[in-house]
Amino acid sequence: MPKGTNSTYGSGWTLEIMPYSENNALKALYRPNLDILSTDAAVKQLRETSVPGYACASDHPMQLGQPDSPAGATSVSFWSGSYRACAGRGNGSATWYLWEGLPAPYQTSQSTANSGGTPIHAGWRGVMHAVRQDPASNTIDQSFPLKPERIKAVADGLSKTLLAAESTNRNTIPSGSNREWGRRSYWAHSFGNYTSSQTVPQERTLLGDYGKCTAIPDGAEPNTGNSLRACMSGWYSLHPGGINGVMCDGSVQFIELAMDKQTWAVMGSIADGGVY
Repeated sequence: MPKGTNSTYGSGWTLEIMPYSENNALKALYRPNLDILSTDAAVKQLRETSVPGYACASDHPMQLGQPDSPAGATSVSFWSGSYRACAGRGNGSATWYLWEGLPAPYQTSQSTANSGGTPIHAGWRGVMHAVRQDPASNTIDQSFPLKPERIKAVADGLSKTLLAAESTNRNTIPSGSNREWGRRSYWAHSFGNYTSSQTVPQERTLLGDYGKCTAIPDGAEPNTGNSLRACMSGWYSLHPGGINGVMCDGSVQFIELAMDKQTWAVMGSIADGGVY
């Protein structure tokens, strides 16, 4: 969740739910109005802390690592995690977690993303997308009008809309210049796709291999858009055949990765009426 127009990144969904945890030690980690890249000792402790609730038992061992982006975070350590929130339905270019390629203003009924891909509309947003605030007044930046969603906004149905799911790497060790390990989920890193992904109707976004995903050229699949954006917001788990996901009604479903990709895409949006 960006705090402003510069490179300061604040809280995210994984941090904001801490006050509601039944674990007192976890509650104590919560820091309001923080800069997640700060050198402050308390913030450093928070981002480097192992949180078992954010780790799947089937995932690779959790460990400290340095994310691949943004530039200011590449030398900062974060503890890894297994889950990402669903920021919305993507077209291979638009990112609801970083405001890339979205209509301006986003309420526009339908628009073509700036960097290619298929048309996108406001109903494609997910439950937990980016919300930019003015750091001085702590109010929603009106030039960036996405705001926290209410339950009634999930018009497609709570049991049919994805809230969060698993996202990890297929491989255990990075090789050569492969940036895959740096693209791992880091539970406290609020920059874009480290705690958020999107449902994109492309096979390659479910490979669990960042290098192989980006090696597939634009145009190789329908709705391809920008390779890096599509691949950064992928999903994967080490469970055979699929991932565990939690829906907006709190139910947990095993989602088979072989499912129809347009059906998968629709699961990520809150108000598209099931329109492909």
